[in-house]
Amino acid sequence: MKMPKNTFFNEERAEIDTMDLPEMASAPVGPEGPQRRELAVVEGKLTILVVRVVARDSETTRSEEALANSVFGANGQAVNMKSQYDSCSHGKLNFEMTDSRDSYYNSKTKIRNGVTTVYVDTSTGQGDSVMRNAVTAKLNSEYDVSKPNQLADLVMYCLPPGTFSGVAYAYIDSWNSIYNDEWCSKLSAQMHEVGHNLNLGHRYVQSENDFFCPYTIAFLLM
Repeated sequence: MKMPKNTFFNEERAEIDTMDLPEMASAPVGPEGPQRRELAVVEGKLTILVVRVVARDSETTRSEEALANSVFGANGQAVNMKSQYDSCSHGKLNFEMTDSRDSYYNSKTKIRNGVTTVYVDTSTGQGDSVMRNAVTAKLNSEYDVSKPNQLADLVMYCLPPGTFSGVAYAYIDSWNSIYNDEWCSKLSAQMHEVGHNLNLGHRYVQSENDFFCPYTIAFLLM
């Protein structure tokens, strides 16, 4: 089953919103729209970039090391998003850290172990839409790309506490998922939202007995 493009899941309300995706006018992301790139495959290898955010008045609680550990098991965490998707897909889907890379303009900004920290001149009180736009624009400028998905197939934004009240959300058939601070390191949120990026709806990403295996559920039902 394929979900409609531009379908947006509001995790706080647990509802499907079929309206157009919000504009991201402040981020130069190209003519095809901000979050509308289709992933060519849901098998094989996909690279991931996890983004910490330092805002004007707050910053993502988890360190780069902690985020790399929760997503990739970089520091020995045995159960992580990479390991679970590998297990749930029976080895058909392999998540990898995106390549290390240095910013063109800021010596503090670099990608290591699949994680980067960006610094934005935005306050949490301005909300997640403004913050998301600022993060996208900063990634583009720091790494000299036109869209963040030129850095990795999937890009996870870990927004500072207080930016929004929900847990997390993601865009269907796209590259971007957004998390409320510490939820970025929680396996349940990671698996759920990345499942949406892989074109899985709530029928697939939530199960009473198998919450952590959205890929397996989808593989069995499609």
